[in-house]
Amino acid sequence: MEEYRIHRADLMSTLVGALKEKEYALAMWEGGAAGFDRIDEWSDADVQVIVKDGFVEQAFEDVEGALAALTETDYRYRLPEPTWHGHSQCFYRFKETSPYLMLDLVFIQQGSEADRFMQFRTHGQPLIWFDKAGLVVEEPLDVDGMVEKIKAAVDSARMRYDLFWILTMKEVHRKNKIEAFAFYYNFAVMPLLEVLRIEHCPERYYYRTRYPQYDLPGEINERLTEFFFVRDLADLEAKFAQAREWFAEIVSGLDWEQVEAKLAAD
Repeated sequence: MEEYRIHRADLMSTLVGALKEKEYALAMWEGGAAGFDRIDEWSDADVQVIVKDGFVEQAFEDVEGALAALTETDYRYRLPEPTWHGHSQCFYRFKETSPYLMLDLVFIQQGSEADRFMQFRTHGQPLIWFDKAGLVVEEPLDVDGMVEKIKAAVDSARMRYDLFWILTMKEVHRKNKIEAFAFYYNFAVMPLLEVLRIEHCPERYYYRTRYPQYDLPGEINERLTEFFFVRDLADLEAKFAQAREWFAEIVSGLDWEQVEAKLAAD
């Protein structure tokens, strides 16, 4: 790959240097690939920081000042608030780094009641850069709550199959390729992936297309992959029928005691 002046170590050192000695900064860690020990040359940097209440804007200012001294920011996108997760989040891309080394930075206020994603089995073991107050602590999975949500997800997936399967075939018969594929993907492939996750990796059942190659057994992942690639309408129609059959087989055979046991496992 192309050589760049700024590397991951430089970026992380800059962030730690900008925050660790600040009285308002309480903890900083990495998730994403770092949380699963899967950092490679294509990994971005998923960084979370807990700050004292009211210091989010100060933290952004201090970090961005340090980043400006390191390299020029090529792109900055801060999510409008309130964000979906309840914290403050901004994405950065830099001119002298690999474009893959995007910084995904989240500031969490100490008093926030929003989820901090501390369920390590689901979100990975955080790579902690500093933790002054012992705040980066694993939270156990809410097994009973997750089982109820998973059952609701299965009911929803089954309903989508039963109710909307006809939309795919309608567009196949009309030879509307784009619409046929869109319905096939949304109402056949994605529900199939969802129930496969529930069967094999229920703690990450809502991860959609993230990490199936790690969460599903190899032969299952290979079989599933075939449904994501279609040559033409005839191939789509054949795979649609196969996906429906596989989906029905999984749903009818789900062992809820086994799902609960997997969630409860250490």
